[in-house]
Amino acid sequence: KLKNLRGKRLAVDLSAWVREQKRMAKTKNVSSVPTRNLFNWCKKLLLEHRIKPFFVLGGQRTGSQQKERKTLVDILGLPCCQIDRKAESVCAFLNEKGTVDGCITEGSDAFLYGAQTVYRKFNIEEEDPEIDEYNISDIEKKADLNRKKLIALNMLVGSDGIPGVGMVTAGQLLKEFGDDDPIKRLRRWTPNEVPEASQDKPSTSGQHKEKRDSTGSACDEGKEGKLELSVRKEMHGQGPHFKKVISEYMDSQTNIQDPGDFKWQS
Repeated sequence: KLKNLRGKRLAVDLSAWVREQKRMAKTKNVSSVPTRNLFNWCKKLLLEHRIKPFFVLGGQRTGSQQKERKTLVDILGLPCCQIDRKAESVCAFLNEKGTVDGCITEGSDAFLYGAQTVYRKFNIEEEDPEIDEYNISDIEKKADLNRKKLIALNMLVGSDGIPGVGMVTAGQLLKEFGDDDPIKRLRRWTPNEVPEASQDKPSTSGQHKEKRDSTGSACDEGKEGKLELSVRKEMHGQGPHFKKVISEYMDSQTNIQDPGDFKWQS
């Protein structure tokens, strides 16, 4: 329920919100006026529900509509940042840092960028509107997938992933990694560099340190298991893809500057 968000600070992917408004207008067979809708939407958020939005405009700064929306948000006295990158990544950054309590975005990669809570189908035109809420904590609890594991799946599965690797194999591979950081494990994968066999690593006490995976088979921390060796052999030029994914979701987030202190006008 929208009423449960009263007093919340939410980062808004403005371009995604405009697209959603156009989509809803099309289903209702009515004309869409995003800028006017934006004004009415802000008024309802602020006056009726006391929700505090932080708007993010991503991509190119040019275009009359972008400038018009930015001007309107400034006139309303609401915080807004305009940055030449994906808006959902900035929303996720603000959420991860605790600057906001959640994100309003239709982007499918918000959790990979670090978002903690994502709201979708944010339609406040209805009398008692309901919205979709997703939490990374729920995803981790129900599917055993945290942010790094989601990024790892993105690296392994899909048109640019490893040939023949689907969700089932990728899931089994993550289980084989156990408590190891999946990003660190995949970072060291390079094309044409597959170990012939794994060597036991002695512990500081001089004894072999062993742990059990979910299937009950023994494996060392950081040691390649049978499935990992098998999948690595199927790599054919995916090294650049791995680096691109890691750079996009992990490394690039360190370059986002926190907007610092800002206040919402009453």
